[in-house]
Amino acid sequence: MANSEISVNDRIADVFRAINTDWRLYDQVSSENTHGLLKKKALRPDILIIEPGVPPICVETEFEPGVSVEADAASRLGEIAVKSGGMIQAAFAIKIPTRFKTISAPKLLAELHKAQDFEYCALSGSSPTNYVRWPASGYVQGSLENLFVALQGAATPQSAIQQGADALESGASEIAAIIDSMKVSHPGLIAKISAALKQEGNLQTFRMAATILINAFVFQENLAGRSGGLEDVKSLEELNTAGGMTKKEVVAEWTAILKINYWPIFGIARSLLQAVPTTVAAGILSRMHHTASILLTLDLGKSSDLSGVIFQRLITDRRFLATFYTTPSSAALLNGLVFNGVSLNGKPWSDPLVTKLRIGDFACGTGSLLCGAYNEVRRHLEINGVSARTLHAAFIENSLVGCDVMPSATHITASMLSSAFPEERYSHTNILTLPFGRQADGSVSLGAIEFLSTQGALSIIETGALGVGASGEADADPWAVIGGTGIADGSFDLVIMNPPFTRLTGGGGKTSEIPLPMFAAFGNEKDEQELMSARTKKLTVGTCAHGNAGEASIFVQVSHNKVRHGGHLALVLPLTFLSGAAWEDCRELIRKNYQNIIVATIASSKSGSFAFSADTDVGECLLVARRADKPAKEEDLTAPATRLISVSLTTKPVAPFEGTEIARLIREGIAAGKVATLEAGPLGGTALALGTVHIGEMLSGPLNAKDQWPLFRISDHTVAQVAYQLVSEKQVWLPGMPMKEIQPVSLCRLGELGEIGPYHLDIDGSGISGGAARGPFKIKDVPKGHTATYPVLSSHDSEKERTLEIANDGEAVPRVGKNAAEIEVLKKRREKIWNTRSRLHVNTDFRFNSQSLTFSLTPEPSIGGRAWPTFKMKDAAHDIVASLWANSTFGLLTYWWGANKAQDGRGSITTTQIPKFYILDPRKLTPASQKAADKFYSNIKGKALLPAHQLAGDAVRAEIDAFVLTELIKVPASILKACIEMMATLRNKLGSEPSFNGGK
Repeated sequence: MANSEISVNDRIADVFRAINTDWRLYDQVSSENTHGLLKKKALRPDILIIEPGVPPICVETEFEPGVSVEADAASRLGEIAVKSGGMIQAAFAIKIPTRFKTISAPKLLAELHKAQDFEYCALSGSSPTNYVRWPASGYVQGSLENLFVALQGAATPQSAIQQGADALESGASEIAAIIDSMKVSHPGLIAKISAALKQEGNLQTFRMAATILINAFVFQENLAGRSGGLEDVKSLEELNTAGGMTKKEVVAEWTAILKINYWPIFGIARSLLQAVPTTVAAGILSRMHHTASILLTLDLGKSSDLSGVIFQRLITDRRFLATFYTTPSSAALLNGLVFNGVSLNGKPWSDPLVTKLRIGDFACGTGSLLCGAYNEVRRHLEINGVSARTLHAAFIENSLVGCDVMPSATHITASMLSSAFPEERYSHTNILTLPFGRQADGSVSLGAIEFLSTQGALSIIETGALGVGASGEADADPWAVIGGTGIADGSFDLVIMNPPFTRLTGGGGKTSEIPLPMFAAFGNEKDEQELMSARTKKLTVGTCAHGNAGEASIFVQVSHNKVRHGGHLALVLPLTFLSGAAWEDCRELIRKNYQNIIVATIASSKSGSFAFSADTDVGECLLVARRADKPAKEEDLTAPATRLISVSLTTKPVAPFEGTEIARLIREGIAAGKVATLEAGPLGGTALALGTVHIGEMLSGPLNAKDQWPLFRISDHTVAQVAYQLVSEKQVWLPGMPMKEIQPVSLCRLGELGEIGPYHLDIDGSGISGGAARGPFKIKDVPKGHTATYPVLSSHDSEKERTLEIANDGEAVPRVGKNAAEIEVLKKRREKIWNTRSRLHVNTDFRFNSQSLTFSLTPEPSIGGRAWPTFKMKDAAHDIVASLWANSTFGLLTYWWGANKAQDGRGSITTTQIPKFYILDPRKLTPASQKAADKFYSNIKGKALLPAHQLAGDAVRAEIDAFVLTELIKVPASILKACIEMMATLRNKLGSEPSFNGGK
């Protein structure tokens, strides 16, 4: 007998109940017998899920082909569920494989559990005609477990979260303004708030205080009337009598709640409210109530990302802390790449020892990543038949470790973790506020950076860290939590972080009063900053940290120290980690000690949209890796054995459930062995798609010792595969070229042919060194009618740099010494610099979307500058070949491949990297080829090139390419025409790369 949709829907509902304890125990899933559950009684959803604190979810199903299932789902949007009064804002359309029509009833449930080919989409909105479809086209394919993730994540639309964030920001700002207006009249209030939050009394601090107060109201409403001793907790409306709320009543209610538990939420909130004078408390309480009501009406009381969004908007010290908030969608993607199968501590999820799992975030902010990890833990527990609720206290007390230097951040983290099961009690958390700056004994502390120290050096932390407990704040010993007293380094199963990015050597925010922005947060004084800098240098000796890489490189070392062998790292890092010279030691640390390395980046063509964090234009990558079971031997670290998988997405996920879904696609592709390789030739990467929407590609490639990791932000991996064949295999293998037609090419590193010129400060630096100015020259414009004695090519003017040969743009005027010794020093330096003059100059900061030249030649030898350092060939006759190669598409491709592509439409290489640049080896050319190059150059040197990103339509670039193929590489005549056509394809592909064109 054939199964009806009704019988299959009943069994699908059973699957959902089996993988969510609350849905099962509290009868939150209704199937088929749903008549009367909506106010419009004529509408009867196939499956309706009504969960407290979350908008109701409707599920509509049809057997394939499911022609009308999406329209049925859309018709449910905006309807009101009778049971909860909530509006349906998410409806799912599911196509059931036709084989389920004929599967016997006894086998039906088991087969539904196993099936991986359900097709589904989600509709989010408030009416049948106004909604957002996910994916935008097509259907996602997966299991009912995969669908369960989407069901939980899609219930609250992102538009509602944004609306809530706006309301929270508005309410917090209004309350902060009230407090700020009392700075003169009530200095005691300001002092108490500052003391509670350990921050200066300014608007930032007051907004933080307001956020914590509002958060407490939201949490109180979630607790009101629940069981387990919470029956008498009053709702906000019960407190809001005819005369309005009073401070006395709210403090009394919070005190009563604190006698039960919940210190992470209500402890600091009560202290803040108690400090507010009764005369102004009514106005603050009114705004708290109004804001909390909006959030609760939007069903955002359990939204783990809301407080983080507002936190990111309100904090001003992020300029120095560089604490960019990881969006929940990015957090879900990062966590989704880690969690799979058994628990990260190697135990089955059903094993009682699963609660020994250890997850740490030592720069937790508002807990986005830690909450994302806990979401994964709870999901895997439920899917494996374990009630996450019953283990909540064990995980909060033992498994989840978070640290930050901002008290408001750690309190929000603790409250967000608590909100998973707000009525469940626990004795303490491991969420720590670490001291930062000068301490009472005169010493300085560096927050989590102190975890690099030995235990003996941590006395200032042992008495200074505050643990956010369930029964109050108490001094905590971080070494008992992080690893030290009784727990050695290497004790965490997962270390997940989005560490601060501030540079130790300066960077943004550096002034005479703020010489070291990394240490300037919370108003730390100049001498304090210098002491902190000195301590940092002491702690980071022998680590992978580098001043130019910044604070994030220190946290890479901290993470490595704390994760166990077999454990995982999951980090959000600046893009410069992948290619920056200052990050080399960090890359080597990962290469030598980790396996299963995955790097995810965003290859967006929209400027500033390649970060996984909110509110930043700093390019970022996600790094996931498993620490090897034992340290690897150097001989085992060959490139074929040491690999990474690069994932380039078109954009970051729009919602947490999408991040989890993308992570699943990546994991499944890797597990199935379906990842294309860099070495396979120009065949492209493995495509990733949600439905029929292309969302990126992934590719596997080798890691070489001391090398950059250039596989990032690439939309078409064919370009990367051509680059790899060129620089690593020394052969030209163009898109569409048969293997039998691959052409060998003789390349060498530029450093084999000569030497890079001096660093620009050694030319014109004014700082005193060795008894004289560091630079023996001052760079100036050449006066009209004057001929420079020491000509210079120093800076960029893209419109004057369109031809292969360009004019000098200044002159180096010798500095005059004040005495004989200084004159002698300057003379020696001047002569040394002048001896580096050359016609050949290298572009170290190539703006692909405005500039044209990789290398340039000046009419006569000249000194280089910051933008155009010289490269002096041993044989000056090689200059022309170098210029032609570097400005061909092959040269542009090679530069782009090896450059630091952390900024849109721009590639940079340091002077130390220039000698590693690959060019055609001019020493291997015949005299006839060299002569042909000289002649070709003389004819083309005055022709204007287009900006590099317009290479697809650049006739001059195409002319150079044809010459390189014909005369320098000597492509056989039989395939020359085809190769020239394939070069056009390559130009199109390279010009289309987002990191190359910068969105232009």
